[in-house]
Amino acid sequence: MDEEPQISVYLLIYSDDTQMDFDECTAAVGTTPTCTARSKVASLPGAEWGIGIEKKEAESIGEVLDEVLIMISNYKDRIVSYANQKGYTVLVICTVTIWAFPPLYELTPSHLREMAELGAEFRMDIYDRSGYARNNY
Repeated sequence: MDEEPQISVYLLIYSDDTQMDFDECTAAVGTTPTCTARSKVASLPGAEWGIGIEKKEAESIGEVLDEVLIMISNYKDRIVSYANQKGYTVLVICTVTIWAFPPLYELTPSHLREMAELGAEFRMDIYDRSGYARNNY
């Protein structure tokens, strides 16, 4: 449905320099990432390795976060161990694009506990596109 918001959620292992070895990270975590990226901006160096879901139409952020937490459930200890060993940061990034109405912004105690067990920071970006034609984005 074109009215539902689009929600992206990623669990990222983030390095504040661009030297992260993605193959090493993949081997250490034990699964293939859905995304990797290196900053191309010299003044903002960084690299990230992640597992997530891009632009899913959903009614709540918790619904999409649940899916990502299931995707990483067998790898949590390895994610924490690798990030700690390398001094990397674990992030959960949620991006919401609103087209007609916003999602439910719900995080349950279970979500918070799982993110805390990962030592993850939670960040959210919200883009309100209501009133704009969806096919322009």
